[in-house]
Amino acid sequence: MITYCYGPDSYQRIRKVNEFLDAVKSKYTGADFFAVDLSENPEAWRAARDFARQQSMFSREKVLFIRESGEVDEKGEKEWVKLLKSLTEVAHTHVIISDSWEKPRKAFSFLLDQSVASYQFEQLTGPALHTFLKAEAKERGVTLEEGAWSYFLKFLGTSGDELWSGAQELEKLALSGFKGTITETQLREVVKWTAHSDAFAAAHKLLAKGDAKKKIMVLEWLLAQGEEPAKLFNLLAYVARGEDAVRLADLDIAVKSGAAEYEEALLSFVLA
Repeated sequence: MITYCYGPDSYQRIRKVNEFLDAVKSKYTGADFFAVDLSENPEAWRAARDFARQQSMFSREKVLFIRESGEVDEKGEKEWVKLLKSLTEVAHTHVIISDSWEKPRKAFSFLLDQSVASYQFEQLTGPALHTFLKAEAKERGVTLEEGAWSYFLKFLGTSGDELWSGAQELEKLALSGFKGTITETQLREVVKWTAHSDAFAAAHKLLAKGDAKKKIMVLEWLLAQGEEPAKLFNLLAYVARGEDAVRLADLDIAVKSGAAEYEEALLSFVLA
């Protein structure tokens, strides 16, 4: 059986995918688990195929998590599509797919058939985005005065990714210790207005393959512009995939155990 999550809104999509993964792992505690990211390695579909076909020694239940299912090498696409179609009818193999495209291309259009549980996540903008963020604020117990809310929205307009930034800043406000409705003055103590451009895009530069010296320059520029190391680290962790995600997870453990500071962890990641 396949659960298919797709769309450009990565915040809602990733959150829903994590809910599905947690649910299936909780229900089938002994299930074999395997994850592949085809955007990192277009040939990894072969490993996913082998996992789906192999006999499990301890449990008949399997969980296969696939990121960017359409980023398969051209030679293998036909076999890959055939395999995925067959898995829609396999009860004990639970396939969860997370794709960033707006809709699957023709070869993968079967993922929208009734045999697949599909969920679309369109990019939120304007009033829809504001409504969603208000719900996020309520969920965290955060209430903003009208002036503070206007300031908050203006701040997000410079962030490059309003939904991710909004959720992160609301989390900071929830942990700030303010009692009752938050004023604009209080908000400014937590949410620092910066005029630098698109930290989200800069984060992708830190994740890109390339010259470590250039990455160090990008990192130094971000920190000089007032970007908080913890916020930048968490942003990288949100968008990282594959080996980068594993490295950041290890560094996060080091920070939380007191073995390193966020700035040290960022530098270590860039230099690796």
